[in-house]
Amino acid sequence: MTEFERFLDRALADREVLGLVLSGSHAREGTATSHSDHDVYAVGTWSGSCGGIRWARRCGRPTRSCPCWPPP
Repeated sequence: MTEFERFLDRALADREVLGLVLSGSHAREGTATSHSDHDVYAVGTWSGSCGGIRWARRCGRPTRSCPCWPPP
């Protein structure tokens, strides 16, 4: 099982996650290379503008941006 498959298993088992959206090269047939990462948006029930960022960090995933990070 790949790291991405383990991430999917954790995400889909989490009751806060309503769904995942794959974008980027892996979402378009024939455009991903061995250097491509997985661009995934998580849709969930968490509250606050950065609830999803905190969820991703709990899952051990790097995050690139958050309008309220770091917290005051």
